[in-house]
Amino acid sequence: MIKIGLRVQEKIKVKFRMPRLYVRKTGRSSWTEDSMKRAIKAVEERTLSIRRAAQMFDVPYGTLQDRLKVHRICNVDETGISTVHNPGRILARKGEKQVGAITSGERGQNTTIVCCFSASGQYIPPMFIFKRMRMKDGLEKNGPAGAIYKCSKSGWITEELFTEWLQHFAKYANATPEQPILLILDNHSTHSSLASYTFCRNSGIHLLSLPPHTSHRTQPLDVTFFKSLKTAYHQECDKYMKSRNYEKIKDTDIAELIGNAYNRVTTIEKALNGFKTTGIFPINRDAFCEEDFVPLHEDNNDAQNTTAPGDLPLQENTSQNILEPVEPTQKTPSPEPGPSGLSGTVPGRLNRLRNNRLSSNSSDSEFSLEEVVEDSLSDDGDKTLKIKGKPENTSFQDLCPPPVFQPRISQRKRQHSQILTSTPLKEQLENKILKKQKKGGNDKIKKITRKITGKVETPVGHEREIDEICAICQQFGYNNEVWWLCRSCATWAHAECTSAEKASEYICDLCSV
Repeated sequence: MIKIGLRVQEKIKVKFRMPRLYVRKTGRSSWTEDSMKRAIKAVEERTLSIRRAAQMFDVPYGTLQDRLKVHRICNVDETGISTVHNPGRILARKGEKQVGAITSGERGQNTTIVCCFSASGQYIPPMFIFKRMRMKDGLEKNGPAGAIYKCSKSGWITEELFTEWLQHFAKYANATPEQPILLILDNHSTHSSLASYTFCRNSGIHLLSLPPHTSHRTQPLDVTFFKSLKTAYHQECDKYMKSRNYEKIKDTDIAELIGNAYNRVTTIEKALNGFKTTGIFPINRDAFCEEDFVPLHEDNNDAQNTTAPGDLPLQENTSQNILEPVEPTQKTPSPEPGPSGLSGTVPGRLNRLRNNRLSSNSSDSEFSLEEVVEDSLSDDGDKTLKIKGKPENTSFQDLCPPPVFQPRISQRKRQHSQILTSTPLKEQLENKILKKQKKGGNDKIKKITRKITGKVETPVGHEREIDEICAICQQFGYNNEVWWLCRSCATWAHAECTSAEKASEYICDLCSV
């Protein structure tokens, strides 16, 4: 009977099959491998975007992304959000010199947010790190969908929290050894630990660090996302305070405010533009010019060699070995006295040169300067400096040599861009853990020292133990509490529990009977 019933149901399904009303707009598998290769080549040469290439060569957008492996390239970074927001622009009366705006407080509490997106525009739910020792109810209220919430003592990310975020990332990014993912991040110390190294190696996540001091130009999140996120967050804080009668923003309101701002700014265009501007994808080796790699000290030297405003150019008079200032074409009027009642111009290069040379009375100097000033002249630009004991070919560089750049010597190890999941790095991480264990900061119990007032000689063999309790109140007490030793039976007690005035006079009640 059962077999017959099953056969009847199968016949009914075949007989009364629902008609297909959907008509495909494109043919099934109408694209070819040749068109897919041309689309990939156009994207790699940066002539077309991914979506535009998919439309032009008539290939599926998702398949083109899979071939390019765009969704397998991600960027992660942290940023801090404070409960004290930055008020935006406000309307005020014209001519007002001081215009104020109400904010949540003077000093706020920092909350760290860990964000991540891929080169295809996919966002990983963020991670919140509150400055607390343990979680409490209300911190997760109305936050972004799929976000996780953790706590740390400082409010910043730690090595343990970064490992937990990697587990969260692998869950949403579907990271496997068969389908690896490239994760780009900065050189923060918490990103390199043995636990995160082991997890990434087993999960197919390849960590690539950026060169130091370049994340403001080479990290997509810093370039296109974080500024928009903080601007939207400040706007949400303004709305919150105006709608709540200027109520103070608490840590339980952070998740909701950031969630509203996060949903507004997480667009595909920001992620695509972030990777495109930094030259990561599509790969653009010409994203930065040679001027971007000029050292900072060279710019400083060039700026110092230029003539400062207000200084007069010097013209050398070789006949009399005199450096005279060149008169300007138009004589500028002397400035009016300021609030302090003083008038005159700011001393220029001539005055600084005179002060430097005249103040040095060293006998080994090859030449000296003599100031020649007429009584009728009061302007610093009209003074003349005369050289003594110097040949005729004296140049301005001899009088005032340019400063020499002295590089700063640092004891820190110089960092560079590297693959944090490479095999040689594992040995460094293991050696780092061994050094910590040798110091004994984790395994050994730290002894708690007690302060003993007065010059009391403790008998040998009667040092107070950590687990010893007070002979009067039968309590352990606090770390910085004062303990006194009985001079008769050598028992310890809190100084506040005893009735003695000095430690040398203390005798317990049992010995005083």
